[in-house]
Amino acid sequence: MAAKPSNERLAHQLANAQRHHSGGRLDEAQRLYLKVLRRDPHNIAALQLLGVIGGQKGRFAEAADWFRKAISYAPRNAELHYNFAQASRNLGDPEGAYGAFSRAIALGADFVEAREGRAAAAREASYKTGIANGTPHHWRQLAAAEFYELGLAYMRARMGAKAESAFQEAVRLDPENAMMVCHYGDLLVQIGRLTEAEPLYRKATTLDPTLVHAHNNLASLLKEFGQIEEADALFRRALELNPSLPEATYALSNYKLMVLNYRPDVSPEEASRAHRDWGTALIANISEPPIPITNDPAPNRVLRVGYVSPDFRQHSITYFLEPLLSHHDRAVIETFGYANVADPDPITERLRSRFQNWRAITEMSDVELREQVHRDRIDILVDLAGHTSRTRITSFAVRSAPVTATWLGYPATTGLPTIDYRFTDEIADPSGLTDKLHTERLVRLPQGFLCYRPPVDAPMPNPTPVLKSGVVTFGSFNNLTKVTPDVIETWARILNAVPNARLLLKGWIFADCVLRQRMTDRFAKFGVAAERIHLRPLIPGIAAHLGLYHEIDIGLDPFPYNGTTTTCEALWMGVPVVTLAGRHHAARVGLSLLTRVDLAHLAVSDVKTYVGTAVELARDITALNELRIGLRERMRASPLMDATRFARDVEAAYRAMWRAWCARQTASDASVYST
Repeated sequence: MAAKPSNERLAHQLANAQRHHSGGRLDEAQRLYLKVLRRDPHNIAALQLLGVIGGQKGRFAEAADWFRKAISYAPRNAELHYNFAQASRNLGDPEGAYGAFSRAIALGADFVEAREGRAAAAREASYKTGIANGTPHHWRQLAAAEFYELGLAYMRARMGAKAESAFQEAVRLDPENAMMVCHYGDLLVQIGRLTEAEPLYRKATTLDPTLVHAHNNLASLLKEFGQIEEADALFRRALELNPSLPEATYALSNYKLMVLNYRPDVSPEEASRAHRDWGTALIANISEPPIPITNDPAPNRVLRVGYVSPDFRQHSITYFLEPLLSHHDRAVIETFGYANVADPDPITERLRSRFQNWRAITEMSDVELREQVHRDRIDILVDLAGHTSRTRITSFAVRSAPVTATWLGYPATTGLPTIDYRFTDEIADPSGLTDKLHTERLVRLPQGFLCYRPPVDAPMPNPTPVLKSGVVTFGSFNNLTKVTPDVIETWARILNAVPNARLLLKGWIFADCVLRQRMTDRFAKFGVAAERIHLRPLIPGIAAHLGLYHEIDIGLDPFPYNGTTTTCEALWMGVPVVTLAGRHHAARVGLSLLTRVDLAHLAVSDVKTYVGTAVELARDITALNELRIGLRERMRASPLMDATRFARDVEAAYRAMWRAWCARQTASDASVYST
């Protein structure tokens, strides 16, 4: 009787067969695989590769038999089920293939090819059953769902072309599915084809008038197009159709209130009332019992301060938050980061290291978040997002910490009476001018409410580019929703007063050629030729983004919603900014920033002076270049970048807030004892 071959000998025979196989010598490889099986009938690799050869030769039944036999010995091998599924498809058995793909995925073969195969198998099954009995609906809908999930996966992976192909197929198979249509629109927005997304969103809102996702995204898109009033009306109509949707409270905060900051036709008083109404309604609808506040009211102990934000990532708030976190005195403050971050990035990890404690809260409900804050014994809880995207502002409706505040991420009141304080300064919010617009008590920091830390890879400023080009270039990289019709008319007046001057605008919507044309058409109404308007889409990378300031001589700030990060970036790159100051916070941030760097004369109070100031800057190129050369050092030496001083000011404010709370507890205790 022959001795059983050693494992080493079998491995050598298998490797020899695989060399022939990879070289295309299929017959010799097949002979050697069979030889391996005669010595080791349960050899999974040989069984699988014989199946592969069967498929390569077009003998799919034979291939299926080999894979089936291999599965009988290794039923939990995901790759074998995948191979069997492919053979089943080739044999014209899409139902069997679908089941095999599903088993492969369930066993861990959750690679994209398996999902692609399962989607294709479901589609083929819909054709087959439709031909057989005329009722392909089950398989057709299943196939649509498979392609839809595939589209979402590709979308998350930023594989635009593949995602579009999958969504197209999903919508073709199930054209009445509002969510599929809506997410196809989301994909088109992601890849910059915004005008193509609009009709899809409109279709989704028609298919399902209660789908807040579709209504909100359409409203947001129209907001980017500058169609503020239509966007607002659309959102209001969505809420009227189904105000009980669980997403409605969040969406109302995220969109309806945020958009008020962009509308020049809405007075600060009207915007304030809308915020207050929202806050009152939110609190009235909460049945949750109060959380007992049991923090130790010692006025001088280390304070536990929590910061809540969805933007602990590559986001503009990072440039203002990180200097504070880096300079907090750990002898007086212990920091907690409550991160509602859906897609963490390297900045997330860097910020995480700046906090002493970190909590991921994306999966927490508001109730769970409040319980976590209470367990952490937070003394002062600070909102950093207001009514911006993915905010957790609703979690502040029931107090979970003794003191609450809001700062940085939002240019107006939250409208919540359960938030005690709002950080600002005397320039952005002069005493007596804006206090009544807020439900919070305004805390005016002495050297400004912002401290800026520029990106480490920012390029050096260049000489003002008109010296080389001979043409003055104005520019703005602000959110284009801020570029209202009044702003466009004003900027057109500047361009018409400076011969041959150009305007450089940058925004994500300019990836869409239709939207580029719309923008140049808006300037053409005021006599500005299209070739004088230079439009750029978003540029990957901070260094490249800042490098674009090398093409700009003078920055123009929009109004009534001024820029913040964009103004700081322009100044850091040596570009002076002209701003128009109004009578509420969002319209006075430019004045606050320019005052910190001794450029308050560039912040004016009326449109005529705004135009005149920009034109005057453009006429004195020598002075403009001198200003540019020294602007970075001027900024570096200013309070706007004094992080140590800023941190001490914030900590002093925290201590004053805390002591005020402690005093109230002491007074309360005394009144109890007196009775």
